[in-house]
Amino acid sequence: MHFRVVVLVLMLVSVAGCQSPQIEAAFVADDHAFAGRKGAATISGQAFMRRRDGLVVYAAGRTILLMPDTPYTREVLKKRAGPLASYTRPKIDHAYNSYLKETLADAEGRFTFSGVGPGNYLVFTAIYWEEDGTERGGFLLKPVTVGDGGTIDVIVTK
Repeated sequence: MHFRVVVLVLMLVSVAGCQSPQIEAAFVADDHAFAGRKGAATISGQAFMRRRDGLVVYAAGRTILLMPDTPYTREVLKKRAGPLASYTRPKIDHAYNSYLKETLADAEGRFTFSGVGPGNYLVFTAIYWEEDGTERGGFLLKPVTVGDGGTIDVIVTK
């Protein structure tokens, strides 16, 4: 299931004829192991963007990913270069998907991840809309450091 979500998120816009960028960093399972462990922390938050006219666009119904903050993840995100209209998807190691957590945002862009173990994570999503015949929006990313328990509230916006 994670693979499907990563593909959907990373394929927001397919570009025919573009080669997928290669990830140069090696996938090291030990670097990601913390993200696969059950923990006592909860991450909750809200994701949104503000349009030029001041209206707020929430991540309503969008997939929110909780990704381990590792060199591999950073390169995956870096290689998904460009605006939505010219987006290319990097080729990722299939084992990586087992370290991702996913959820859907509610109508107000709110989300929750429970049972999160200690470590450094990235909350990732995309919000886009059409304005004046042009696709607007983009990717949102928020670093989060998780301790042994408790609730962390985050706002994911630009």
